[in-house]
Amino acid sequence: MASCPRWLEILFACLEIGAVLVPLNLTWTASEIRKGLALTGSKWLLVGSGHKGASLAERLAPVFAEVAGEMQEALPQVLQVEAHDAGQTSPFRLLEARGEPGGHGATEETSHARCAPDDAAFLILTSGSTSFPKPAIHTHETVLCGAASYADGLEVHCDDVFMHCMPNYHVGSLATAILTLMRGAALRLVTEFEPGRVLSLMQQDRATLFWGFDTHFLMMREHSGYSDGMLKTLQRTMVAASPGNFDKIKAMGLSHIGSLYGSTEYMGSQTYFPYRDRFDIDRMRLSNGRATSGEIRIARIGASGWAASSEIGEICVRGPALFKGYYGLPEESGACIDDEGFFHSGDIGYLDNDGYLYYRGRLKEMVKSGGENVSALEVENFLTETVPGVVCAMVCATPHPKWGEAVTALLQMKAGYSCTVEEVQGYCRGSLAGYKIPKRVLVIDAAEWPISPTGKVNRRALAERAKDLFAD
Repeated sequence: MASCPRWLEILFACLEIGAVLVPLNLTWTASEIRKGLALTGSKWLLVGSGHKGASLAERLAPVFAEVAGEMQEALPQVLQVEAHDAGQTSPFRLLEARGEPGGHGATEETSHARCAPDDAAFLILTSGSTSFPKPAIHTHETVLCGAASYADGLEVHCDDVFMHCMPNYHVGSLATAILTLMRGAALRLVTEFEPGRVLSLMQQDRATLFWGFDTHFLMMREHSGYSDGMLKTLQRTMVAASPGNFDKIKAMGLSHIGSLYGSTEYMGSQTYFPYRDRFDIDRMRLSNGRATSGEIRIARIGASGWAASSEIGEICVRGPALFKGYYGLPEESGACIDDEGFFHSGDIGYLDNDGYLYYRGRLKEMVKSGGENVSALEVENFLTETVPGVVCAMVCATPHPKWGEAVTALLQMKAGYSCTVEEVQGYCRGSLAGYKIPKRVLVIDAAEWPISPTGKVNRRALAERAKDLFAD
């Protein structure tokens, strides 16, 4: 269900009675939802009134009807949850009545006794960039540690108003909702991000806190109703953004752009650029901040041991907000957490001498052209900052008969701008090594630029499109 007061009631009801909450992606098809339910062993499915005008219950009915015989017993029971009504039974009571095995009601005493710090609180499904999402186990302890570290970095206090626009199946959404209430601040829940409405609500509520992707800020900036000074009350932000968009966002009047690095496996985020460091503009522009509640190390690629300062390698993290493995997937869990307790993220980056992290992309997004490794993110940032009219850039590998893989740039341009491969190469010469310069360029209209429900560019869809186009 979408973010709303009823969702918060369900969230805290589950935490109170010891139930494990599994937030599901509202954009999934019915068959994907059924697969997610099977992976997590869910017993109940709480369904909201709808999403973007579509009834979720009606979407699910045909797929559930396809399951027959003994398999029907494995399906969760569906409970329709409407907007809050004083005459309705609270979801807390509905869940509480089934809190004990065998259908016995849970008392306040047994509810509290059942919840220990190491008990599972959430199964959060990963983004599924390389396979179907995996359910990451987060406990009551990891949730509270992640939320508390976020609150410290943002310096949240009781006078704040947090504008919450992100989908509630995102790990950051859970952390921000909980940290806001932990610190006694006000939480404005927005069911769906629409730039004009969010701008209006920010002014109306005098919002002081906001988190999102650079896409959200750029959409607000490009909205016809936007004008300078509209975000003057916005003091602190959490932004998952590329350095190439920093100046565009800062031009909206923000003094603090709290870049972060995170994943589903670590509650909140692994690193964050805290509010107290806001006067260090260069680091705020280029880095993803420092470790929040844990320890960050960089593992050497293709060799054993830890990397030195400023040496690029795989980002690894351990700490109190780290997940406890993937539910029902012991082999996958063991493969990504080493003997020292570090989670190997599959992302690449480096740490400077003061412990600030600089994210450089995914290991699997490295382009190997002519035997040289090229960081897709490095080239993307350069194109966004340098080539006139570029709104968004995505770099991937496409097959090449001579180089093995060709550095390929997919660009979204502002209205009235165009760009050829020769022009892109001209901007790159003298600034990027020859093997990093894109050999192919594809301009894609804004309407065809795929954005995921969480505001991220759908890199996999774009890469597949480029590979198909240049297959010959």
